[in-house]
Amino acid sequence: MKTDLVEATPRELPSPIARVTQITNVDLIVGDDEVDAILQFREESLIVLSKKTKEEMTTIAYKDFETGDYSFSKHRRWRSGIGAAILGGIFAAPLFFMRGKKHWLTIQTISEDTIAFRLDKNNFDEVITEVELRTGLRVERLGEE
Repeated sequence: MKTDLVEATPRELPSPIARVTQITNVDLIVGDDEVDAILQFREESLIVLSKKTKEEMTTIAYKDFETGDYSFSKHRRWRSGIGAAILGGIFAAPLFFMRGKKHWLTIQTISEDTIAFRLDKNNFDEVITEVELRTGLRVERLGEE
């Protein structure tokens, strides 16, 4: 019996947006630390810069985005199954000592990298909108705690 292999078709990205959108008051979660960052939404990728040094910390091509999750909670919330191994690891420790609810965005890439941000109350909508417009994905809004 002969079977044909069917290759997954790549996700069709929306038309590139030429304008650069820069958003400040964002923290990139790096190990046990939150690093002040600047997000630059460019034509084909998201660039994360250090707010202090203006050096590039990471770049994520929009075609490499797999999922995005947003939550408003004391601790980052995870989509079921994503980050279960990380939750008990290095990312969890500083989050248990925070007070009040925060705006969290977690991005999973096709290479299974997880990038997490703490957003500001004044920019979380704009960040989510830019991610959705430029990647063609819908950011899942997880329930509040």
